[in-house]
Amino acid sequence: MKKRRRGALSMLLRGLFFAIGITLLGMVLMAGAIVLLGMSDGLIRLCNQLLKALAVGLGVFWAMGRGGEKGLATGAAVGTGYALAGYCLCLVLGGGAFDLGQMLGEMLLCAAVGAATGVACSNLRALRRA
Repeated sequence: MKKRRRGALSMLLRGLFFAIGITLLGMVLMAGAIVLLGMSDGLIRLCNQLLKALAVGLGVFWAMGRGGEKGLATGAAVGTGYALAGYCLCLVLGGGAFDLGQMLGEMLLCAAVGAATGVACSNLRALRRA
């Protein structure tokens, strides 16, 4: 039982850290685009949301792989953990007050994207090794 829990926790952390790495890389690229292209605030918000969705989706895929089990729960857990980690980091770095409704919306978005990706990964055929 302990091995299974450790394996599940390891899988979730692997997906979470991969999603965070994708986000950091995307933020560097976005910063360059903002400086070079002079993007508007609305476009920056849109790109930020798309980056979050992409990072969560790739993090779930990295955690589960093709044909994994419990995709809905795993994906939702990775997405929710990603959103919580982001808000904790914001608070630690001095983000101060935040809107509770916006935070819940972000958590729901990340959980929904994670759950959908997890279900899709579960339904992909696992790669066969020769």
